[in-house]
Amino acid sequence: TTLVLLRRTYRKPCFPAALWAVCAGYIFLLLYATLLSRTPSDVRMYRLEPFASLKGALEMAEDAGTIRLQAPQVLEGLCVPVGYLLPLVFLQRGKRIRFWQVICAGAAVSAIIELTQFVTCLGMLELDDWLLNTMGTALGGLLYRKLFPRDARECALPAMYR
Repeated sequence: TTLVLLRRTYRKPCFPAALWAVCAGYIFLLLYATLLSRTPSDVRMYRLEPFASLKGALEMAEDAGTIRLQAPQVLEGLCVPVGYLLPLVFLQRGKRIRFWQVICAGAAVSAIIELTQFVTCLGMLELDDWLLNTMGTALGGLLYRKLFPRDARECALPAMYR
């Protein structure tokens, strides 16, 4: 829904304010979901096996070889908005950012969150979370490329939008 709001206001004078509001809201929700809503534990926990939580979330059904998702929260994709908000912020500032840079920034944001959870004992450092959030950033970047016209992505915004 936020992506639709930003898409609809893109060429309007209210776009910078809408972008700022969406970014501020996203940062608050991200901090709340990953740090502020948790109580510290006495032990630092970590899981470094790739896709361990994803394997546990998927269950093979014995009938017809189907796969069922048992824990959909594994795929919550907290970093998907990074993939489309970061290019919009850069574009609003009159600059461009490449797709690989967006993915690296999403990976860095996710790594910072995971390390903060580990150091503060406010969650578990999981390689899965980092991998899935990085993939979510890539998905957000693809959504940005799909929903915003190429001419909008290639040129800076007019002065009235800065």
